[in-house]
Amino acid sequence: MKEDNVRGEDFQESTKYIRGKPLPGRMIQSGEPDAFKIYKSCIGVIKLPEPDREGGNSLRSVLNRRRTRRKFSSMPLTLPELSNLLWCHQGLNLNRVGIPLRTAPSAGALFPTETYIIVNNVEGLQRGLYHYLVREHSLEFLKEENLAEEAAGVAADQKFVRNAAVLFVFTSVITRCSRKYLDRAYRFIYLDAGHIGENLHLAATDMNLGACPIAAFYDEEIDKLIGVDGKEETAIYMYAVGNLQGTPFLKL
Repeated sequence: MKEDNVRGEDFQESTKYIRGKPLPGRMIQSGEPDAFKIYKSCIGVIKLPEPDREGGNSLRSVLNRRRTRRKFSSMPLTLPELSNLLWCHQGLNLNRVGIPLRTAPSAGALFPTETYIIVNNVEGLQRGLYHYLVREHSLEFLKEENLAEEAAGVAADQKFVRNAAVLFVFTSVITRCSRKYLDRAYRFIYLDAGHIGENLHLAATDMNLGACPIAAFYDEEIDKLIGVDGKEETAIYMYAVGNLQGTPFLKL
């Protein structure tokens, strides 16, 4: 068993910061990937409704109700609900000295995470694959197709995924982070995704929606489904979201 863990242990050791030794890293060089991914060709761009930036319940009441939910009803999400979820998870909330900052933190403000959504049941949107344009708060429509069954398959055959109104897929553009932090970047990209995922989960809870984080998926299959190469950009996390079926949120 120890032999199976050697690579993980070696990575953990080799990327440690140690007092007295220079922190590994380098100055950001020019010619690296853009901070915002934009598709040169797509079916179309959908401008999302302006998100509600001030409403909602108190943070503590939302934390008290937060649960992982896997049972979704057939009721669709509305476009304003999807807009709020997208802004809350990593939308722009400040432009400081030319650096657009977001609702979720990122190491070095490099923001390597891209968001794709597989839409299954949202009012006003066709089923298919979309990419979130953070800067414009819009969606690029990439593929028109019912992907519910395929999405459940790539999510390690977890059948509940096919009933979700939306499946969020977070990818990382590795070099956005590694150009500064080298191998330590691989720690940071997963931390970044965790921040974004929790934002999404709390936003869903606040809106009385169900949400389930998904880390079990077939990497090469999900990369192929959303159209990324799995090397320069790769899927690292997923979230199923939809209206709740059955028992409402329980309070302690």
